[in-house]
Amino acid sequence: MHTVRAIAVLIASPLDSSRLLTVRRPDDDEDLPGVGGLAATSLKDDELVEAAAHRLGTRKLGANVTLGAMLAEGSQESAAQHFSLSLYAATLDATSPELPESNGQIDGSTYYTDWQWDLRESLSQGAQMGSLCCQLALQDNSTESM
Repeated sequence: MHTVRAIAVLIASPLDSSRLLTVRRPDDDEDLPGVGGLAATSLKDDELVEAAAHRLGTRKLGANVTLGAMLAEGSQESAAQHFSLSLYAATLDATSPELPESNGQIDGSTYYTDWQWDLRESLSQGAQMGSLCCQLALQDNSTESM
């Protein structure tokens, strides 16, 4: 069975720490169409999490992402793959992301159609639809203040 490793980042707003960065996947997304959640990316073969975070920030959010502590880990199984996700606290070097003009799938990566600073509870819908990053963020005690 193929294993996919990924990271997701939980970024608090620099102006209101009770809000976190949420992103919306494109409506034609294969896994979670139109679902809101956390910014995430799959790791390439032998890629370090710091390099993946840099790629996530610069390509998908238009800003540098600095990883903090790992908050949680989880996995999901499907017929085709084993999916392993690590959730990290992170910061953005800008007050807001600048999403690329081109939305959807580019170079095998999912690019987001929108973003907002939202309450942690906004991740509930994504969690119910099977988003592992949303599930982990809602279960993690270290994010209670968000």
